[in-house]
Amino acid sequence: MKKISIIILCLLVFLGAGLGVYFYSQKGKLAVEDVLAEGPLAYIHFSDIQKNLKEIAASPVWQSLSGLNYDRLLSSGQISQEQREFIESAKARFMDVTTHPLFQKVFGQEVALAVYPADIDLISLSSMDISSLAGFMEKALSSIVLIARIPPDVQMAELFTGVVRQYGADVTTETLDYRKQKIHIIHFQSLNMKVAYVRVKDLLILGVGEKAARMSLDVLGKDKPALTGDPLFKQARTAFIDAGGMTGYWNLEKFFALLKEQASAFTSLASQEKGTERLDDPVQDVLDANAGFKTGSFSVKLGALTRLQTAIFFNRQEMSADVARFYDTCAPVENKTILFVPKETIGYHWGTCLDLGFFWKQIKKEIARIEDQSEKYTAQDRLDAVEEFLGLKIEEDLLPAIGNEFGGFLTGIQSGGMFPIPKLLLFLKVEDKNTIDDLLANVTENPFFVLKEDTYAGIPIRYMSLPFGEDLQPAYAYVDNYLLVSINRPLLKEAMDTRQDKSRSLLASESFRSVHDGGTDKNINIQFFKTDDLLQQLEETFGWANNWVSTTDKSKLAFKAGAEKRLADTKNGVPLQEGELKDMQVRVDALDKQIAELGAQGLPKDDKEKELQSLKEEMDNKQKDLVAAREQVAELEEVIQGYEKHTKDAAQRQMLLDDLVYPLFKGLRSIKAVGAQTTVDEGSMRTTVLFKTGE
Repeated sequence: MKKISIIILCLLVFLGAGLGVYFYSQKGKLAVEDVLAEGPLAYIHFSDIQKNLKEIAASPVWQSLSGLNYDRLLSSGQISQEQREFIESAKARFMDVTTHPLFQKVFGQEVALAVYPADIDLISLSSMDISSLAGFMEKALSSIVLIARIPPDVQMAELFTGVVRQYGADVTTETLDYRKQKIHIIHFQSLNMKVAYVRVKDLLILGVGEKAARMSLDVLGKDKPALTGDPLFKQARTAFIDAGGMTGYWNLEKFFALLKEQASAFTSLASQEKGTERLDDPVQDVLDANAGFKTGSFSVKLGALTRLQTAIFFNRQEMSADVARFYDTCAPVENKTILFVPKETIGYHWGTCLDLGFFWKQIKKEIARIEDQSEKYTAQDRLDAVEEFLGLKIEEDLLPAIGNEFGGFLTGIQSGGMFPIPKLLLFLKVEDKNTIDDLLANVTENPFFVLKEDTYAGIPIRYMSLPFGEDLQPAYAYVDNYLLVSINRPLLKEAMDTRQDKSRSLLASESFRSVHDGGTDKNINIQFFKTDDLLQQLEETFGWANNWVSTTDKSKLAFKAGAEKRLADTKNGVPLQEGELKDMQVRVDALDKQIAELGAQGLPKDDKEKELQSLKEEMDNKQKDLVAAREQVAELEEVIQGYEKHTKDAAQRQMLLDDLVYPLFKGLRSIKAVGAQTTVDEGSMRTTVLFKTGE
């Protein structure tokens, strides 16, 4: 018993020591954000780089891109030699860089890049010489800070010694003591540019010039606030995925402030010539539209279920009236449309941001701006004519009758008939059914197509009867407060059946659930694509289109053969006609001589002159025939060239499908489903996109 107690005690001691070492090492570990200063314009952070790159390289999508037959695409003219060389070079560089020992050691774990505002004057660029330009570029690039987490065994001095040896005398090095740290400086003489780095624990801080190293050391010395304390960054960070492989941040407020500053400088310069102090309208419009936006962020986490999250943070009180109205319109609501979307759906969209009043206002503003006052009919005259045709007032009647929810779903593409028919249904939230009914009655009233009415599950369906069967019968009906429109009447009935049985809806789809946390939660939009089935049906549709075009190609080849025969016959006839004309010319010359001799002898020459006149008329006709034959030869040659080009295009089209489109589709089908949903609150709009992959 005593031995057991001793063993347990030893184990506890070892465990405690291990935990102590671990927590001590974590406590001493610097986060990248702890050595970066606050206030960057943009920031991007990568972690588990080597692991993620291996996953990307092993993915079916990357494999399909790598396996493309670029030589065949080049020979068929689908890509240029320059494009092929660029693609091959990019592939080779990707593989070389990611497998290079230096990359794996220095950039294989964690890397961050921060871009700070640069104190530069863009206007001065126009008057700079080459020598000044180098200094300008160094000043601009010095605002970029690169940080990498490196293993303890990596000796940076040895690594950079290799760089120095590679460039020889063109490169010199020096060291600078700053805050009890050594900043290493590499000077590229021919570029007149310096690169400096400093190592703090396991972090390598690198930049053009000394600015990046000094700034980070100032942060560590508490003389500059760190990025972790930046209020806007802290706000954006709340939207990051935990343990994401890639995160990014964009200070929108500072970016547009800098844009306005530079634009104002240009405007100030231009005002000396034009006498204006206001920014150009396009620039001012951009600034107005982006007023109130604070930050943007994104984060990605790779895996069997890859997650992408984006967020935009804003202050509604600082926004322009039009932009603020958009966010007011896009209020999150419960998604009720999914209850009539069938389980077999392969594509679905629902959104709440349809603000027709805003779009109508913009249309009227644009019409007023471009209207030509000299025209007979004004824009208002044309608007009155449209409203007369519709039978209602757009602003007073139509716009209030339409809600702000809209969307649609696709259950497949039927390609077995005369032509592909998408099984597509569109829907729209309706606030006033009577107004919409009046509109549809006026629009569909015509002598060519008569609307019929059917009742299904107690709901009237109005449809247009066409001689193609039910699969191509434009129809509409109401389900709840939504107007449903489709070219496929049975799809309307399927939506009605689905509405009565939740187990038949998209909510019961395993693919949908794999990429959506909730389908009826309050959001402003939802998207879903069953990617593998959608791409399979698109491939079949492409195949149908290719077969249809190939059928027309066969008839064109038959026409080409006929044209080639006519060309051969016409070409063979031209020398014969030319020979006949020469013979006629000999006879004309002979008759001219005979007539002259008869005239000299005082003998009658009327018969010869008549014969000559007749021969010349025959010769003129023959000459016209020869000209027509030559023109026909040129026309037939042009026609045949067109057929030959079309034949070549057909071969290229088939090669493009076989060597590019279909292989890409095959790789992309490894993404089984894609789902996205967006929500908005008082100060942010957030989107989550999920990619479900499989073998």
